[in-house]
Amino acid sequence: QITNVDLIAGLTGIAVLCGIALSLSGMRIIIRPVSLLIAGISAGLMGTITAVGVPPMALLYQYEPAKRARAMQNAFFFWGMCTSVSALTWQGLITAKHLTFAASLLPAIALGLLASLPLAKRMERQSIRPYALALSTMAATALIGRLIFG
Repeated sequence: QITNVDLIAGLTGIAVLCGIALSLSGMRIIIRPVSLLIAGISAGLMGTITAVGVPPMALLYQYEPAKRARAMQNAFFFWGMCTSVSALTWQGLITAKHLTFAASLLPAIALGLLASLPLAKRMERQSIRPYALALSTMAATALIGRLIFG
């Protein structure tokens, strides 16, 4: 039986695949306040509901220099995450138990960042677009699979 969560996940996966098709079509979306607002709302909703919020912002910044794209997306996701966590906490869906668990993951995050430095330096001058599209495709496929296979 398909649940509302599965349906939303599947629809999000379909939306992501449509975004990937837009990206591969070569169409460029100009970064303006309106496009940022639409991408931001889409990313926030998608990220909160399905944990896949990257695609709308990635579409906007795919043709920007990598350094600018990373900086802008990191700032966006930081504030978006703060907003999502605040909203979820306000609704009682995040408790001290969850925050304690998250804090326990900090050493693993630090190790992951440290381990990623050599790869990050090697890829600094490369386009991240193919990797972003591949990761987005995998995430969308997983969401659609969740709808189909439960």
